[in-house]
Amino acid sequence: MGMKEGQLLKEKSPEERKQEDLKTLAGFRLIDDDFMTNVFNDRECTEVLLSAIFGRDIDVVEVTTQYEMRSLVRRSLKLDIKARESKTGQIFNVEVQRADKGASRKRARYHSAAIDVDTLEADHDFSELPETYVIFITENDVLGGNKLLYHVDRRIAELDNALFEDESHILYVNSKIQNETALGQLMHDFYCTKAKDMKNKVLADRVRYFKETKGGQDAMCKAMEDRIEEESAIKVESALLQTLKNLMKNTKVNAEEALKAMGIPQEEHQKYIDAVFA
Repeated sequence: MGMKEGQLLKEKSPEERKQEDLKTLAGFRLIDDDFMTNVFNDRECTEVLLSAIFGRDIDVVEVTTQYEMRSLVRRSLKLDIKARESKTGQIFNVEVQRADKGASRKRARYHSAAIDVDTLEADHDFSELPETYVIFITENDVLGGNKLLYHVDRRIAELDNALFEDESHILYVNSKIQNETALGQLMHDFYCTKAKDMKNKVLADRVRYFKETKGGQDAMCKAMEDRIEEESAIKVESALLQTLKNLMKNTKVNAEEALKAMGIPQEEHQKYIDAVFA
């Protein structure tokens, strides 16, 4: 139905947007990555999750959620959780993937490679690469074995499938299995919308903070608004890059001239030039 004469699309007031955000927040679960990354931006919560996955105490010294590895030149990545253990220096990347496509084998491979590149300094030896774990928590059993936990490691075919021991590991957690193990009970909690229904107290307290206190609700509402703005900015940046390429192709001007014609600030020219000629 078309817009009637005199009818305008009105921008929602801050209070209207907040009420919509609160309604969305009420339905969030830990299997939803927007909520999960806020809950697990906390050492204790991350330790609970990793300890359940590995069956041992994990002492997290550093945790970052929405860890960004952006590039106009190559495929960017934003890690849901990146954590480092204090004793071993092991790096853990945890991803929540509701869609099967988001948990593909080649995506897991790319995450593993990207973490290596991001971790090793230019003047360091390859032997200094830390042991890494890429962990996909999936809504469906994407590997199809009806297992709660899958371990993926490289092996040497000609040596009786002996482990390659490159210290690069991929794990899949099938959240459909919610048994009485510590990990199975956490997977139960990943589907709860209310803290009172959760079994793990540490996670329940954190969920309760974000859903039932003003401070937590305000933080989540701001995070949702920031996410919308960030996604919009990325789309604008991608559109500008495509416009630059089209302008150069159709008018035969160089990149610098095209960027000036587009009104792109001088300090941003180089990143677009690098992307065009990558």
